[in-house]
Amino acid sequence: MARVSLGLRAFSILGVLLCLSPSSYGVLNQTSASTACAYLEGTLGTGVVLPAGERYLSASEKNWVQTAWASPTCVIQPTTAQQVSRAVKYLAQRGVHFAIRSGGHSPAPLGANINDGVLFDMSGFNSVEYHARQGVAVVGTGLRWGDVYRYLDQYNVTVVGGRILQVGVGGLTLGSTSPPNPDR
Repeated sequence: MARVSLGLRAFSILGVLLCLSPSSYGVLNQTSASTACAYLEGTLGTGVVLPAGERYLSASEKNWVQTAWASPTCVIQPTTAQQVSRAVKYLAQRGVHFAIRSGGHSPAPLGANINDGVLFDMSGFNSVEYHARQGVAVVGTGLRWGDVYRYLDQYNVTVVGGRILQVGVGGLTLGSTSPPNPDR
């Protein structure tokens, strides 16, 4: 069985996000979420979905169950660790609330979504590679387990993951927890 190395940079960032203290989310917003979304749209260059956009509804309701549907001020869809880092630093410094979604399978209300804040959609971290010599699979945190297993089948190896193929790698690996948010 192959060891799994889960998209180290992006996964590390995702883990740090989930471990931040509630005060890191800024009980008193210093910057409005809409101002933050406008800033992120200008600085990230791509992957910011606003409510007026045609992709907004599918991006904000991508979660598996309706209890996790919400109305984020914007959905950002980063594809690099640098984009995640830049966005998190900006949001944390300004006290803007945010949530993170890997596969969106959590049934907890607002467990992978947010009202009046920024939603990180990690689906852009969707690569998987197998390094046979080292016996290591490098898996993006935005993938779903079914995609991982199908890719690894060609090498006749597997990893320990979710038994429900639509569950996201990041959420299941981190225990599908979300940071406490007093405004939820």
